Amino acid sequence: MDWIDRWEQATETCPGCGMTCEHEDSPRVTLDSCDPALDGDRVAQFFWYHTSTQAHWPTRDFDPSAVLTPEMRRRMGGEQRVSAWVASQRAKALHVGTYEAAVHNMLRRIRDQADQRRQFNLYQVRLKPSVVVREGWLVDPANFVGDVVLDEVCPPGVDVARYLNYHEDAAAIGARRPGPTARCVPG
Repeated sequence: MDWIDRWEQATETCPGCGMTCEHEDSPRVTLDSCDPALDGDRVAQFFWYHTSTQAHWPTRDFDPSAVLTPEMRRRMGGEQRVSAWVASQRAKALHVGTYEAAVHNMLRRIRDQADQRRQFNLYQVRLKPSVVVREGWLVDPANFVGDVVLDEVCPPGVDVARYLNYHEDAAAIGARRPGPTARCVPG
């Protein structure tokens, strides 16, 4: 743990490539290569977590445009653009992860995304045993707002892609496990 602390303070370099943590392409530190979550056959055996301001998450009839006022729809460019936006919102991956990452996400949203007055719900998720997991795990594929387009990480026939989330549960660097990004069908 002392080495990880020195690495995060940029006083230690990677023994493999010589880069510090400050370098844009620096390697991320992950300690437990024997973590059972890295075994694709075992991913569905774990409980995963998600926080949401949606009271009944996830819903089959989720409509992100339901909260848009007529003025917002007009500013977005009309119904055709709203429909395209809805399609892009529905194509995003559903994120589930460790309990710690879910709580961190909630706290980050309260702090950074004007969600201070919103009610959050913590959901415990169990993947179906028949879920098809992408081999290995990815470096965090999220864009600058944290979205992941599901079809970009899950090829046809694959339901779940695991990735190490660098933005949530920051205090657990070195102890985090790759959590799944999944195709979610409620029920």
